[in-house]
Amino acid sequence: MKPLKKIPETEAIFANVAQANQAADNQTKSLIISLDSKAKVKIGNLSRQGKARYLEPLKADDLA
Repeated sequence: MKPLKKIPETEAIFANVAQANQAADNQTKSLIISLDSKAKVKIGNLSRQGKARYLEPLKADDLA
């Protein structure tokens, strides 16, 4: 199953950013800082809630 290219939440975020940029453009004393971040999202049955599959920690000789 392919992921959706656009979701309504994304469109709402971009609309909010555009509105904030327009408001900043109309002010004479404003500083615009641009940040880009990538959010990590857990999907499917692959996430283990931060727990390892092993009950006890691995020792160096266990990896051989």
